[in-house]
Amino acid sequence: MPIGQRVQDRPQLVRDSLVTLNLTELRVSDFIGKSRNRQNRGAGIYDAAVADTHKIDTLGAEAELAFAKMCDIYPRDFLILEPKSKAKGTDAGDLTVDGISIDVKATTHEKGMLLSTSKHTSGIELFALMVKKGDDTFQLKGFMLADELAKEERFGRAGGKLRRAAYVATQDELYNYAEAVERLKYREKKVKKVVDT
Repeated sequence: MPIGQRVQDRPQLVRDSLVTLNLTELRVSDFIGKSRNRQNRGAGIYDAAVADTHKIDTLGAEAELAFAKMCDIYPRDFLILEPKSKAKGTDAGDLTVDGISIDVKATTHEKGMLLSTSKHTSGIELFALMVKKGDDTFQLKGFMLADELAKEERFGRAGGKLRRAAYVATQDELYNYAEAVERLKYREKKVKKVVDT
């Protein structure tokens, strides 16, 4: 189905929107984070650039649940604990909103950047960046199309700020959901035009 036919108006998905997780949601996220951590380590998946992978896995789970709450959708894939891989094509993002696959990225740094270590984005259409503020609140910093982030000129260590190279976008490069949808529609028209010729 074309993007324009499936998208709802989502005024809550604008930059700097806040959402707060309650104690139960935080506990569920911690359980999911611990479970993902065990599954990933058991499958031999490690991140040498991260000292405490449990904290990273839990932060990611919290951000996914916060984003789902912000969208008022049930996070179906949130409870699936098998390791996913962008390179193997088994990672289609964290949530599907209006038929659009979104990979939610998280940071605790106020000026944190949108990062992806993989150039493989075949199942992902958008990235969203959430910043954790305090113990229970997340702020949506914006969106970027997956193919806009995974460009060679974006790959690097962000002027030495990163331990490991990644595809990087700063917060001022991100945009609201409505603009992301418009960019997806434009890309879809462009692809259709090429296919038709």
